[in-house]
Amino acid sequence: MSKESQRCPGDALHESREPRGPGGLDRWAGTMRVVRSEELLQGGREVLILHEGQIYRLSHTRSGKLILHK
Repeated sequence: MSKESQRCPGDALHESREPRGPGGLDRWAGTMRVVRSEELLQGGREVLILHEGQIYRLSHTRSGKLILHK
């Protein structure tokens, strides 16, 4: 499969950060829906997620990590 056929929307902006190899995006292709953090955060640093009546906060840290807070 060519790289062009594997592209997700927004790849041009994040091509160098696309995970590959064991544990990367290829591992999940076709088995799970992949959502990029950029899509969830939409340019912000935090997003609220409503799950089963509870609010969770997903934060993008200065060091580039994601943290889910209850």
